[in-house]
Amino acid sequence: MPYPVRYSTQAYNECEDILEYVSGKFGIALAAKVDMYFVEVVNQISINPLLYPYSDKKESIRRCLINY
Repeated sequence: MPYPVRYSTQAYNECEDILEYVSGKFGIALAAKVDMYFVEVVNQISINPLLYPYSDKKESIRRCLINY
């Protein structure tokens, strides 16, 4: 059973900013691909969160950085 994934406010805002930038600079089609990539990665994180280390700030939280 997948675990729930929660975003920090900063992570959510940065994701929105990235999609806005990509859309404005390279078009909506590429922005949609990047968004789908984010969704796929988050789904993988929810299925197997043990791949990611615990946060330094709170032990019950795992952190990851998504690159495209």
